[in-house]
Amino acid sequence: MIELEFDIQKGYSDVVLEGKTLTKQDYTQLPIVQWAVKNIGPILTNEPGQILYGEGWEIYADWNNYINEVDDTPRVVLKCKHELDSRLITEFWIRFQ
Repeated sequence: MIELEFDIQKGYSDVVLEGKTLTKQDYTQLPIVQWAVKNIGPILTNEPGQILYGEGWEIYADWNNYINEVDDTPRVVLKCKHELDSRLITEFWIRFQ
């Protein structure tokens, strides 16, 4: 498994939510999800509030340092269950760091 840390603003962008409740369509508008779907596998999250994940990947947020006021933002990573080509890792870092 590989964890690729990313900048929240670059990963989530300024996506405008369509309604008061998140939908699967809202999730698919996120740049980080679009990248994961294109390069790893389809999104499997069906309901708002579920962990954001897909076939071979998952978005994980570690809130500990943020809650303890060590960092300004939570640490967020894209966890990949399979090895990625070095070209994809480089593309990821350029786009999301």
